[in-house]
Amino acid sequence: MRLNRLRSALWAFEVEDPNSADSDDEEERAGKTATLQPHPEHGKVHPTLIPVPPSPAPSSEIHLRAYHISALRARLTSVGYTAPALAELFRAPRGYGLPAESLSNPATRMDTDTKILALDTPSNSNLVTLTRFFLIGTSLARSVLEPALTPELLAFCEDQNMVFARDDATKDPILHPLVQLNPVTLPSASTTLFIVTDFSHSSAASVGGAFDPVMHLGMDSLALVGSLSRLTSDLHLLADRAASENRPLRALDLCTGSGIQGLTAAALLREQQIQGGAGVETTLVDTNPRAGRLAAFNSSLNGLHVAVHIGDGYTPLPVGVKYDLILANPPYIPTGGSAVRLEAYGDGGAKGDDVMAAVFRGLQSRLVDGGMVCVVGNIVNPEQFAENVTSWVGNDVGLNGTLKYGRVWTVDEYSALIVGKEDPDYANALRQSGVQGVANGLFVGKKVAQRDVSVVRGTDELWHEMNLVEGEKA
Repeated sequence: MRLNRLRSALWAFEVEDPNSADSDDEEERAGKTATLQPHPEHGKVHPTLIPVPPSPAPSSEIHLRAYHISALRARLTSVGYTAPALAELFRAPRGYGLPAESLSNPATRMDTDTKILALDTPSNSNLVTLTRFFLIGTSLARSVLEPALTPELLAFCEDQNMVFARDDATKDPILHPLVQLNPVTLPSASTTLFIVTDFSHSSAASVGGAFDPVMHLGMDSLALVGSLSRLTSDLHLLADRAASENRPLRALDLCTGSGIQGLTAAALLREQQIQGGAGVETTLVDTNPRAGRLAAFNSSLNGLHVAVHIGDGYTPLPVGVKYDLILANPPYIPTGGSAVRLEAYGDGGAKGDDVMAAVFRGLQSRLVDGGMVCVVGNIVNPEQFAENVTSWVGNDVGLNGTLKYGRVWTVDEYSALIVGKEDPDYANALRQSGVQGVANGLFVGKKVAQRDVSVVRGTDELWHEMNLVEGEKA
């Protein structure tokens, strides 16, 4: 994960129940979709643009109406804004979603935009336009975006500061996307979630520290989505047990960010008609207020009912409540102390496992007996993971599970991966913190009487493999 720091935007809102009533050749680019004379900046990807959108209006004035939420979801569905459709556009293997960090480099975004634009045809013009704008992050003229999104929905997105007009006084202003909109399609292909979050190149520095950006949709989240999609039989067993106890099946997503993991769980449970004796309760938790707002918006956008709490780990949850399924994609990048500055969603402490350790420590009091836990992250010294779990949970918690990990980066390789270049000071700080190697990993376990944590070396590109739908090859 490379943490480039460029720009982000302000966005705030209240949520209403959706079910209730109430560079390149600019002329060539413009000619594909625009009917008006192309604006001089139309079609450009602005790698250093730091827009200053208006301050959010009072929440009472930006209340999201069910009509607009439903209409936006319906529009995205009607143009085919799904993970399989985008995989076809990008000539990529079919996965549950497309990892956004691959577009963090400005040159890559520009090159990708050029390739996608070349695929524009009358039959898929709206899909191409929305992909360029909301996924790649290309600035487009209003005359191009409006037909793809509809005038009413474009106005709605502008009201919510999802879209920003740099010069609204012009006849055909250039519009800039302030958030990224990602489709995630479940295995059946009958359900697509639409996840709004910040771009991978967003940073707190770009907005003067006004807020912490929410993590983009990365391969780590998609690996956890893929893992959940392979656990339906286990989820049925959890539901049967909850039903026998005449209580809801409860799922908890810690460090939820945009809500992608928890919302996937809720959607999968709904699609498979998996529920306890009193339905399903899904709870999302994050320390970042912006993440809470985005997760709440995404739940409404996808017609899902969840509870969102702002706070640290298990702290904001109701006392005594236990969960059948606990998911976590915690901050996991080791800082080596203060050797490198990371966005809040990436800062895992000196050795990278501060938050992950807290997730495991809470399993004793928060996970039901027989309940499942799924945690994704960078794993420092993966061969020592079983010992770390013992130190985190103590001797009284039985946990039967497997950590699967991919390629192990050396300290020098990993430090260069994080900062984008060789950084001897950061690498040395990692060594002094006890870091010997780092790998992408995914742990899936069950709370049982006896502890048996195994560590298994998977393929080098483990997360990519987990994101692929069954039968697809990289």
